[in-house]
Amino acid sequence: MIRVIIAAADSAQRKALEVLLLQNESIALSAVTDSGRELLNLLDSQPPDVLLVGQELADRSGVQMLSELRGTPFLRPDAVFAFCGGGTGSFQILLNAMEQPPAEELNLAAPGLAVHQADWWGPVPYRRLVADFLFALGIPANVKGYRYLMWSLEQIRQDPELLNLLTKALYPMVGRQFKTKDGAAERAMRHTISTAFRHGDQTVWGSYFPSCAHGKKPTNGEFLAGAHEALRMMAERTNTSD
Repeated sequence: MIRVIIAAADSAQRKALEVLLLQNESIALSAVTDSGRELLNLLDSQPPDVLLVGQELADRSGVQMLSELRGTPFLRPDAVFAFCGGGTGSFQILLNAMEQPPAEELNLAAPGLAVHQADWWGPVPYRRLVADFLFALGIPANVKGYRYLMWSLEQIRQDPELLNLLTKALYPMVGRQFKTKDGAAERAMRHTISTAFRHGDQTVWGSYFPSCAHGKKPTNGEFLAGAHEALRMMAERTNTSD
């Protein structure tokens, strides 16, 4: 029997997933909550085999929740799933994945859905932390801008001075890495940020980029600087490796 806990702020999402899970005789729904604080108590008292975390909880974002949970001694489920949208088709993919958990991190072809294999015995790769962060903002992994942003954030972690040298250094570096022109790299990143901001959860964006709380789309520089700072603080709270 697979023990499952659901944690998500969206009541409709919780209910839809709960109904679907209860149709599977091999799954036992241990608890349902919208609170990260309550989830921590639940995990301490009744650790599940599988944890389903929404993009938003009542008191923190899903990516913040996952960052807090990584490396904790009391949570060692077979897999941790982060989901934020889609209909029951997305949930069905979750169920299929639960039966055959992926050997490594995997992005599935479903709206706003990602699956992460837990690795509680070792440090969390910084690249996975970046992937969680971009996912929480609604940036899909199948676009060029995602790859450019992820790679750029990894470089900025090594050399924060790049934040002051976007045109002179960072964009040319991205161009060389991905065999494209500097301007094309800049435009792809800008388009990806703009699209995700326009269609994403404004509460999540506002929590990481204060200017977004007033509906202002961040520039490439503002995005990279804000993302770098958010990721730096997340990495300090987690067991993070290069």
